[in-house]
Amino acid sequence: MTFLIVDDSPLDLKLLRAQLEQQGHQIVEASNGVEALQVLEHTAVDAVVSDILMPLMDGYRLCYEIRKSVTANADVAVVLYTATYSSSSDRELAETLGADDYLFKPAPIAAILDAVKEAQRKSKHRQQARTTTDPYGAVRPAEVASMRSLEMRNRELDDALATDRATLAAALEQNQKLENDVARLTLGLAQANSELQAHRSDETQTSAEGGPTRT
Repeated sequence: MTFLIVDDSPLDLKLLRAQLEQQGHQIVEASNGVEALQVLEHTAVDAVVSDILMPLMDGYRLCYEIRKSVTANADVAVVLYTATYSSSSDRELAETLGADDYLFKPAPIAAILDAVKEAQRKSKHRQQARTTTDPYGAVRPAEVASMRSLEMRNRELDDALATDRATLAAALEQNQKLENDVARLTLGLAQANSELQAHRSDETQTSAEGGPTRT
């Protein structure tokens, strides 16, 4: 199968890709929902496995955009794979917006593949029931409002993460400066100690040779 995996974490992408490729599957990657939609415009895939909390476009919005599209991938199997949203309301919203299954990170590769198989089964039923007049009429205004609220929360979380990263970067920079200062002081002390030892050695040698000594 060909998977589109969507995640803004390079480490999570690399891990999931390695697991799926080990099972013989083909992988296409995207780092957020916007990139994923661009991929789906020109690439046919069998399943989408997507994180939820991502910049530019999160996993909820990605599901919604896929389902209301008129492309060949409109009925593709979609599995949301998240470490952030774990409440029953989060899961219900995902289902309403078009996700076929919902997994929590980290999950064994067998669980992911089982979820994809179930998602593909649902996809076939969805294709049979899909109409040309209302491709995604199941989404009611209340669900769209909830999705927008979640998008706002995602942006707030992104802002908070950016602030945390900036604070951490500043702390690391200050720590590096302190380490450099300590290194310079240590080197200076070592040099002073070496000079002192050399001076004492000269005095000892002069004294042993019968030269003048300080009183």
